[in-house]
Amino acid sequence: MTTDKEIYRLFNAWPEAVFMLAGLDPPAGAKMESVSVKALQRTMDGLVRSSDPGEPLTVVEVQFQRDEAIYTRLVVEMALVQEESGFGPVRGVVFFAKRSLDPGTEPWASVVRSVVLEEALPKLEGVEPARPLVAAFAPVFEEDGAELEKRAAGLYRQITAGDLPHERIDALTQVFVSWLTERFRDRTQKEIAMILDLPSILETRAGREIYEEGIEQGIERGIERGLVAIARRKFGDLDMGIVSRIEALNAEAAEALLLDLLEMKSLAEFRERLGCASSQ
Repeated sequence: MTTDKEIYRLFNAWPEAVFMLAGLDPPAGAKMESVSVKALQRTMDGLVRSSDPGEPLTVVEVQFQRDEAIYTRLVVEMALVQEESGFGPVRGVVFFAKRSLDPGTEPWASVVRSVVLEEALPKLEGVEPARPLVAAFAPVFEEDGAELEKRAAGLYRQITAGDLPHERIDALTQVFVSWLTERFRDRTQKEIAMILDLPSILETRAGREIYEEGIEQGIERGIERGLVAIARRKFGDLDMGIVSRIEALNAEAAEALLLDLLEMKSLAEFRERLGCASSQ
């Protein structure tokens, strides 16, 4: 699943969630931003600043796969951020999906605060205002697909009814629907809407973004590329044979296939429909 991008989207809208999950007191006026570290010639994913200049800067990393260098990389980023900011206080927080992903590299693991999301989220499940945050992560950590499907509508309502600012609810619902759609790639747009007890998935911002992403790419780079973008978002990786056949379609055939794609249930159905379209 695509996790890092969605988690950073969530943290950007709700930077206090970083500290809530880490068991730290959130600084006043916290804001998350992406920062270029000149000495490294790369962009850091997350840096949280406080409106209080006396509060430490917080460098944030998210790891959903094993990386033996995560601690050394984060410590280097912390040192460079501290240097560029005039040697004020700085700290690092790294979020691991599971404990098995934490390499525990010493002495740096003692310098950085590590958070195992699989363990931290259940601790917050009954705590307000963290319940919508926990609900948003359910498509990532609920292993039982049938149980996730059963709970999805209630989780969605729990997020949308949360006592949070509008922009935070919006970010949480986008992340939740995006992850849910990835978990149920074999379901059609209508079936996802039924799981969420909604008339249409397009009523959610995330659903509209999935559709609009393909349309925009179709306008900018040709409808065939837009079709590839939506197919990949719906079914995952496509082999080069499928991509080549899509790119060989004329604009009319590609547009017709694009309109049908959102209702398709499986990659096999898409292959069959593509074969019909490509023979025209």
